[in-house]
Amino acid sequence: VVAAGRALEAIPQYFQKTQLEGPCEGETPMENTLTNPRCLTIEPSGSVDVCWHLSIGNAKETPLSRIITEYDWQRNPLIKALAEEGPMGLLKRQKPLARRFDKSEYVNKCHLCAEVRKRLNLPKGLGTR
Repeated sequence: VVAAGRALEAIPQYFQKTQLEGPCEGETPMENTLTNPRCLTIEPSGSVDVCWHLSIGNAKETPLSRIITEYDWQRNPLIKALAEEGPMGLLKRQKPLARRFDKSEYVNKCHLCAEVRKRLNLPKGLGTR
């Protein structure tokens, strides 16, 4: 069970809290998914996700082979920040937003990252759907 989505609301007692500081690299079951993705999710909308709802393109608009071959985590400011600093790095860049987050409410970096990205109101193509 991945600590994400409804599982966090329905069965939070089954998740052990982990450190929220530091880069995301190696945090997911796929390991190094941001810098060296081995597994992608293609949503019904066509969104190609390198991590939990972290889009790197849309397969309905761009051939999947092109999305994969042109993927460079260092060119996407959001993914670069996550790979180098983790979700706390995103919060540091958004001071007003950071004041609204209570670290004690988050199980792990993935949980915090998903919630931060929901509230950032990012433009399409910058790591969102």
